[in-house]
Amino acid sequence: MYPKMKLFTAVLVCALLASCGGGASDDEANTVAGTPSGGIVVDGYLQLAKMVCDANENGAADAGESVTYTDTNGNYTFASGCAHTVLASGGVNKDTGLSFVGQMRSPAGAPTVTPLTTLLAAGMTQEQIVAALNLPAGTDVLTTDPAATDSNGNLKNPALMKKTVAVQQMMQKVTELFAELGSMSGSVAINSVYNNVASAFATQLKTAGAALFSGDTVQEGQVSAMIGKAVTVVGSAGDVDQKVKDALTAAGGAAAVSAVVQTALTDQAQSIMKASDAADLTAVTREKQSNAGITASVKEKVSLGELKPGLTADQLAKLKSDIQLGAAMASGNSAIIDFDEQINAFSNIGPYGGAKMSIGMDAVAKTKALKIEKPAGVEKWAGVYLTVAPISFSAGNKSISALVYSTHANAVAKLKVDTSPSLGQGNAPEVEGTIVESANSWTKVTWDFSKSEVPLNLNLQYTTIAITPDADMTTSGQAYYIDSMAVAPSNSGYLYLANDSIGFTPTGQSADAVAYSMTKFKGDGLDVKWPMADGAALKINLREKGTFNFANGQELSAAISISEIGPNKNGELRAVVENVQVRKSGSYITLTIPNLPRAMVYAVSSNGNTKSVIDFAAKVQGIRNTLTASANTVSTVGFGEVVNYAIGKLSNRFSDMSLMRGKYKLTMVVSELPLRKEDGTAFEAMSMTVPTKLSNGGGIDQSVGVTGAGLTGYINLVD
Repeated sequence: MYPKMKLFTAVLVCALLASCGGGASDDEANTVAGTPSGGIVVDGYLQLAKMVCDANENGAADAGESVTYTDTNGNYTFASGCAHTVLASGGVNKDTGLSFVGQMRSPAGAPTVTPLTTLLAAGMTQEQIVAALNLPAGTDVLTTDPAATDSNGNLKNPALMKKTVAVQQMMQKVTELFAELGSMSGSVAINSVYNNVASAFATQLKTAGAALFSGDTVQEGQVSAMIGKAVTVVGSAGDVDQKVKDALTAAGGAAAVSAVVQTALTDQAQSIMKASDAADLTAVTREKQSNAGITASVKEKVSLGELKPGLTADQLAKLKSDIQLGAAMASGNSAIIDFDEQINAFSNIGPYGGAKMSIGMDAVAKTKALKIEKPAGVEKWAGVYLTVAPISFSAGNKSISALVYSTHANAVAKLKVDTSPSLGQGNAPEVEGTIVESANSWTKVTWDFSKSEVPLNLNLQYTTIAITPDADMTTSGQAYYIDSMAVAPSNSGYLYLANDSIGFTPTGQSADAVAYSMTKFKGDGLDVKWPMADGAALKINLREKGTFNFANGQELSAAISISEIGPNKNGELRAVVENVQVRKSGSYITLTIPNLPRAMVYAVSSNGNTKSVIDFAAKVQGIRNTLTASANTVSTVGFGEVVNYAIGKLSNRFSDMSLMRGKYKLTMVVSELPLRKEDGTAFEAMSMTVPTKLSNGGGIDQSVGVTGAGLTGYINLVD
C-alpha cells in the first residue's frame, strides 16, 4: 500500500478539527542522558496514558519536559530517567475501556502511580493514608501494585485495589460535577479541578481521626467533609476557571453542595467496596465511572432554582434524596421492556392507524421482539402503543434507547410517552429518532426527550409509549422491529455532526459535495477521487448540544491510521498532529496551529520492507481555522493541498502512488473535543500510537500516543 491514501486519512481527522496541526518538542529533547526509570499506572492499568516528568514541579506538563506513554499493561519508561514528580493523564483503562479522567501524580522515584500516590503528592504521608483508608499496617502505596493478580486472576491486594478505585471514583465524580457546573470541557479545566480536589481531600484526610473507611464501609460524614473542603479549595484556586467558581457559589457553596451530594457519592464508593472479585470490580467500576447521574441531577436542580444559597436543612435533605435517586436511576440503562420477559412487561398493547403488530421470534429478530408492519394504504401516522410500568425518567435519564431494525433505509420513528393509554388526548412529550441509515440492519436508536417541544414533567408517571415509524411517509409494505427498550442517561454539552454525516467535495465547491452518513462510512465507505485535487475539502455541519467552554490554554491532538485490506498486505500509514490550540466563543470554535508544530506521518509499504517518517509541519504551521456550530451553517475544511504536499515528500520512498485504488480501513482518534453522535451516544474510547522516529534498522525509537473519541470506517479511492 502507498502512503498517499494514508496521508489523506490523517488530514481527514484534522478536518474534523478544522485543519490539522500541532507542535511539541521531541519527548526527550531537553533531557540529559541518564539511567532509564519508570513504573506502572493504575486505575486499572491505563493504556497510552501520557506521562510527564515534571521538572519544575508545578503540576503541569510544560514544553521541554520529558514525555512518554504507557504500554498496553500500564507500564512506562523515561529513557533518560526522571528525578521529579511524575504526572499521568489521559489513557484508556485496560479493563473497563473507559478514558481516564484527571491527572494522577507520584513522588520522584515511585514505581507506581495511582489515586493514592496522588494523595501523597498532595501532602499526605504513608502513615496518614494507611490510617485514613484503614489499610493494613505497613502498606506501602508507593511500591505496591494494587491491580496485581495471581495466576488464577485473583487480586493479590483486593482491599487496596477496591479502596484505590473508590478514592478515584470520589475524586473523579467531584471533579466532573464542578467542571460541568461551570460548563467546562477539556483536560486543562478538568486537570486543574482534579488537582485541587485531590489537594482538598488530602488536607481533610490529614485531620486527626478523619477516617474515610471503617473496615470496608465508606463513612458518609467524612465524604461530606471532603466534598465541602473541595468546594472551598476549588473556589479560591488561582488555576481554576472563574466559571466553575461562580457555578459553585450559585449552587449554595460548600455547605449546600456537600449536603446534597454526600449520600449519592457514598453509595457509589460503597458499591465498589462491595465487589466480590476482580471481574465484579471491573463491572462495577465501569458502571460507576460512566454514571452521570450526580452531575445531571445537581445541574437540573440548579437550573430550576431549587439548589441555591440560603436553603433550610429540610430543603437540602429533600434535594439530597432527589439526587441520590437520580444517581441510582442513572446506573447504566434502566430496562423498560425487551419482549423476552416470561410475564408480559406491558398491561396493554395495540396498533393504531391500520398498522399490524406481533411479538415473536423470526429470522430477523433472532430473539423475541416487537414487529410493526405498515401495509400499503394505511394512515401515515399508523403505529403501535403499549402500556408499561412507570418509566424511570429523572434529571440524568431523559432518553429512551432501543435496538431497531427497518426494511428500508433512512427510516425515522416518532416516540411519544404519555400518562394514560388515551392517545391523542392533549399534549405529551414526543421526539423523532433515525432508525437506520441502511436497510435491513439493527441499530441502537436514542430518543432524547430533552429535545421535546413538550417537556417531560418528572412529577408525572409516564406509562404509555407510542411508536410511529415514518409518520411523514407513505409506506408500502414496510416492516420495523423494536427490541431492548430502556431509559438511557442524558448527556452534558457536546458537539456532533448534523444527521451524523459529513460531506466531501473533490474541488472545494459546494455544488459537487456529496454527503456521507456514518453508517455509510462504516460500511461501504466514502468515495474519494484519486489523485486528489488541491481544492478537495470536507463540508461539516457541526452542531452543539447543550453548552460547554474551553479553559485558556486548551490544546488537542489527533491521530489516524489507514491500512490495506486483504491477505499478505502490510501497507499502513499512521499520522499525528499535536497541541492544536483550541478556543471557543459562542458557537465558534477556533483552532490554531503553532508556528513550530509537530505533524508527522509514519508509512509502511505493502510488503512491509520499507518504512518512513515524514514531517509535514512546514505546510500547516501557523494555519488558523474557525468552525461554527450555528444552525444552518456549513464549515468548509480544505486539505487537498496539504495531502499533495505530503505526497510529494513521501514519493521519494514510495512509488506509483497515483495508481492506488480500492478500499482501505480508516481509524481516527481525536482528544479533548466532546464529540458524540447526534443522539448523544458516545464514540468508542480509543488509543493510538504513531511512530515519530525510526532507528537505522527500521525499528521504532520514539512514538506519540493519542487517546480520545474514536471512529473506524472505510475509504474508497476511485477515478
